[in-house]
Amino acid sequence: MAKEGFNFAEFQGLKKAQYFKEQAKPMIVAKAKFAVCLVDFKQAGKKENVRFLFFKKQKEAVDLFKTFKTGKLHVIKKVGVATVSVVGQEVTMDVKKGGLTNDVLKAKAEEFFMSNYKLTLVTPTSAAAPAATTEEATEEKTTTTEPKATAETTQEAASEQPAAPKLTAKRRAKVQENMKAIEAQLAKITKALKI
Repeated sequence: MAKEGFNFAEFQGLKKAQYFKEQAKPMIVAKAKFAVCLVDFKQAGKKENVRFLFFKKQKEAVDLFKTFKTGKLHVIKKVGVATVSVVGQEVTMDVKKGGLTNDVLKAKAEEFFMSNYKLTLVTPTSAAAPAATTEEATEEKTTTTEPKATAETTQEAASEQPAAPKLTAKRRAKVQENMKAIEAQLAKITKALKI
């Protein structure tokens, strides 16, 4: 995680290998809860799509963001504080503060996480309020559906639920695979309970 007394010149001078060794080890990313995101950042004389400074505490991330903002160290529209959550093969990031949008972050950081950590980046759309993740949306649907739903109650339920985010073919296949695994686990449990 980034330390107290952040030295911007030192950070800017880090070479790519040093950056990943000191600031972005897989263990640091996995434990992080917040990150300061720098888009189109010049590091060691080379323009990088994105760089992150990972933190466990929100206060540390916000304080560093304020340093970037007041010191005018980087274009403020290209700096943001985001929440970070790594679950399985997905990293979920949601920009909470700064000039970045989730769309820009996703466009710039998707390759960063895939090529360096083999993680898929998930961000809520910035046009709407943060929607539930796909897995949460499928859980909501399975828990709220009634076995004897009529057409009228189905329409009412559909109008009350927020629209699920659009899925890519790869993500849709993964969701279907997860649903099959869940159904198999439920079958084992019901068999064990003899229900």
